Amino acid sequence: MSEITRRDALGRLALAFAMGAAIDELAAQEAHTMLHQGSAAAGGTVAPKALSAQQFRTLERLTDLIIPPDQGKPGAVAVNVPAWIDSLLAVNDELKGRYTAGLGWLDTTMKARHGSDFASATPEGQTGLLDQIAYQKNRSPELDPGIDFFILA
Repeated sequence: MSEITRRDALGRLALAFAMGAAIDELAAQEAHTMLHQGSAAAGGTVAPKALSAQQFRTLERLTDLIIPPDQGKPGAVAVNVPAWIDSLLAVNDELKGRYTAGLGWLDTTMKARHGSDFASATPEGQTGLLDQIAYQKNRSPELDPGIDFFILA
């Protein structure tokens, strides 16, 4: 069985959201409206609707690490993946709970290991933690919550 790349993982996330989130048409329209209103109101910067500012910073950094700009192609942050995820979380409480728990786990674990939240940690610390939770073979009581979140994210 081959290991999954970070780019593939986020691609699967997008597919899972598209197929599995089960957001009805009205909720999807509301999320779309919220995303575009936030972008226009903030001059291109979307204010989080479902997440706290800290959680959104963590999500931005996570998505940037999973899908960075590559060979002239924009990365996740450049195409507003964090805002898109946040807009879905604003209309899906179950998914929001999973994301807030997972983002909280990233911040708490990074603080315990390196003394700072995930978004503020060094790139080496960030990728080191992601390298551990990206693989099922690393399952342990300490890493299980992170691995479960990485599968979702």
